[in-house]
Amino acid sequence: MSEAPEPASVAPVAERSVASVPREVPPNIRTVLRKRFKSKKFQVSRLSSSVIVIIFMIEIILKLYTFHKELFHYKFELLDVIVVIACFSVNITVLFKGHFFEALQLMILFRLWRVAKIMNGKITSSTTHSERKLSKLKAVNHQLTMKIQQLEFNCSEKDQEIEKLKRLLREQELLE
Repeated sequence: MSEAPEPASVAPVAERSVASVPREVPPNIRTVLRKRFKSKKFQVSRLSSSVIVIIFMIEIILKLYTFHKELFHYKFELLDVIVVIACFSVNITVLFKGHFFEALQLMILFRLWRVAKIMNGKITSSTTHSERKLSKLKAVNHQLTMKIQQLEFNCSEKDQEIEKLKRLLREQELLE
């Protein structure tokens, strides 16, 4: 007698594990981000981002032309050169190979570095300006202090001369 084969490991609904139950999940963040990254607005922003990186690259080339090896004495500038070149390389890779998602985090890091670099430049510029201003104010203060001392000395000489003249007048009995 031929018996009908039993269905292979069909477990009743009550015995199924929770992990095997398919559940509907709203679109995850990755799906939403993919959709946004493929939008025209984002593509335009990537293009403008590439233009900015090219401008930074031109800045580095001009600095290298202007300062030569002197540029490499400053650690912050050297690190900036490395970051700009790396960011430029990542942009070129993304442009030609399309590995955008792999390069996204690196590009964000590079952009944050550029923001930090710009902020450091502003702070350094402000500090340098303040130091120059302070130096000028100290010089003016020193000159004014010297002038005050000179005027006090002149004033005391005049007081002594007045006292001397008063004494002479008293001796001549012209002053009471």
